[in-house]
Amino acid sequence: MDMSNKVSREPFLAQVDRLIDWGVLDPLVQAIAERVRAEVPPAVVRMSLLARWYGMSESELLEACRDRISFRRFLGLPIDNGADNVALAESYRRNASQAPMESQSLVHAVEAQLLAKGYAIRPGLYSEAAVVAISPETHRANADSTTEGAGSPVNDARAHETAFFQPGELADLLKQGESAYVRGGARVATNPPYNPGATELTPPPVREVAPLEAEVEWPWGDTMNLTDRLTIGRDHQFCPFASELQPYLHVSRRHAELTPCPEGVWVRDLRSRNGTFVNDEELPKGQAYLVETDARLRFGPHCVLQLRLKRSN
Repeated sequence: MDMSNKVSREPFLAQVDRLIDWGVLDPLVQAIAERVRAEVPPAVVRMSLLARWYGMSESELLEACRDRISFRRFLGLPIDNGADNVALAESYRRNASQAPMESQSLVHAVEAQLLAKGYAIRPGLYSEAAVVAISPETHRANADSTTEGAGSPVNDARAHETAFFQPGELADLLKQGESAYVRGGARVATNPPYNPGATELTPPPVREVAPLEAEVEWPWGDTMNLTDRLTIGRDHQFCPFASELQPYLHVSRRHAELTPCPEGVWVRDLRSRNGTFVNDEELPKGQAYLVETDARLRFGPHCVLQLRLKRSN
């Protein structure tokens, strides 16, 4: 079926409603609900999308959701009955103020679904927004990013590579005056984006380091103690949270891994297509970094985790 012809004849919001698999977004909606400690009506979820696609302020959005028939249909509200308007406005304000990161993750997940199907949103202002087809080259590149991983021997091999200094290489680098930081023989960074702390080339003995407590906060609101190696990706056989990561189509099937140690947490990119970032600084492909303070970890453009570290007394 020629989707582009069908899309061009449909009203914008009807196109979006048809193209999006709303059920896949349930974990992200639940994350918002847990953050704000209240139920999140479906209409409020869709209000966040309208605000983004039409560039409206809160007051403009609420007014449009009262008056525009196309908006009310998209929100699933009665055309001539505004009994729920006040409750929806209060819920929208609560989500925007108390769960901004979770709400943004949901919006990005919707747009990632469209991108995976070959479409993007052309924003509107007070005129109608539109669904537009993206170029075949862009679509193929995005499709590659959502399916690569364990399927080929090349990717399997790259997933297990990391960058380590070879014997004698460190001495050569130091002779050349290159500033490099090392932990346990692994290349960490040249000009790292954060202070790596101690300048020793090897970590201090374990007995001299206070026990480390590491905690990960997921974008859907859950938190977990990081006590062992954690793999990140959309491959169900690779990552225990693959189901929750399915809406993040830019996360590779085998994207990264986190490994706690006495000195901090190793963050290792597994040659992912869309990159692994520490505080918005991208790790070189296949390399492992030691994170020693609280940090924001990002996998691809939209999936953000909060990493919190503290030492036991």
